[in-house]
Order: sequence, then structure tokens, then C-alpha cells
Amino acid sequence: MRTNEDRELEIRLAELQIRHQHIASIYTVLFSLTASLSAAFFIGYLTIGFTLRNSTWIVDGIVVFVVGGLLTYIIYGYYLKRIRRLESEVQKLKEEYLW
Repeated sequence: MRTNEDRELEIRLAELQIRHQHIASIYTVLFSLTASLSAAFFIGYLTIGFTLRNSTWIVDGIVVFVVGGLLTYIIYGYYLKRIRRLESEVQKLKEEYLW
């Protein structure tokens, strides 16, 4: 027989799981977008630079690639912060229900 406390725990765990899935899917899309766009622009600038024999385009491509990498790193930092918040909520549940 299940008690109300067991049902409440299951509901809270399901809510945490849903929030984790939303966070993971959103940040996966952001990771892939920043990485793919950065690589696409980098390759495009390099191609134009080598075709026109213009070093300015090549330098621009390198700058775009570095900025894209930094943006991906910043997004990853936000992702880790959100996941740590969820982990702290799981820890609170463990303490509350004496796991």
C-alpha cells in the first residue's frame, strides 16, 4: 500500500526528471547550433580568403571560430549551473525522505 508521502515523492521526482529533460534538450540544441554555425562560418571565411588570396578573410574566419568556441563554452557553463541546481534539489529530496 502506498502512502501519500510515497506519492508525493514520485510526483516530485517526475517533475525533476521532466525539468532535466527540458534543460538537456534546450542546451543540446544551443550547443549544436553554436558549434555548427561557428564551423560553417569558419570554413566559409577560409574558403573565400584562400580563393581571393586575401588574408583578411582568413583572420576573420579564425576570429569567428574563436568567438564561436567562447560562446559554446559560456552556454556550457550555464548548462552546468542549471544541472547543479537540479542536483541540489535531488539532494534536498534525499535528506527529506532519508535515502
